[in-house]
Amino acid sequence: MADKLDMGEITSFDKAKLKKMETPEKNTLQTKEITEKEKRSESSSFIRIALLFSIATAPESIFKLDS
Repeated sequence: MADKLDMGEITSFDKAKLKKMETPEKNTLQTKEITEKEKRSESSSFIRIALLFSIATAPESIFKLDS
């Protein structure tokens, strides 16, 4: 039966044969420039949303042109 696990190989596994490996820790921090760019982007997005909201809630008479 090929679909059954061979527990013999699992029990006879030798951890000592594994190679020792050191994994470098990756902890990259954002630079000051990236942080400033994100702040500017967030503030400009907020200004755009506020402007759209003020246009959407403004009375219609503001947008009528005199003919």
